[in-house]
Amino acid sequence: MPSIAIIGGGPAGYVAAITAARQGNKVTVIDQGPLGGTCLNEAVCQLSLYCKVLTPMSS
Repeated sequence: MPSIAIIGGGPAGYVAAITAARQGNKVTVIDQGPLGGTCLNEAVCQLSLYCKVLTPMSS
């Protein structure tokens, strides 16, 4: 069974880790922050969506 190290726990990293684990690989995820990355944990994606939706409504 191969061992795989994934660097980065953001959206691509954790999907890669799940896919590799489902294929029978032993997986280690290396990241300095929480799983999910900055976008998911710091609400960057959600904030940009709200800005796009709220700006036209406020005009």
